[in-house]
Amino acid sequence: QVIPSQTNYFMINVKRDVTAVGEEFLKKGILVGRKFSPMNEWLRVSVGTEDEMDRFMKAFKEIFPAQKPETKSSS
Repeated sequence: QVIPSQTNYFMINVKRDVTAVGEEFLKKGILVGRKFSPMNEWLRVSVGTEDEMDRFMKAFKEIFPAQKPETKSSS
């Protein structure tokens, strides 16, 4: 979930506390925004250069891997 933005940053609901998420990004050499209470699960991401955004997206996909949809097995 992303809040529409007309600024140089956007907010992503990562559904977990952003302090720990920020630390995971920092381990990958990426700085993200601080926590904005009461939006404790919303990550603030400033828009950067194309290279910076590519590095952010790579790290984001590693931290939040895509979940495969559940399939129902036929009984």
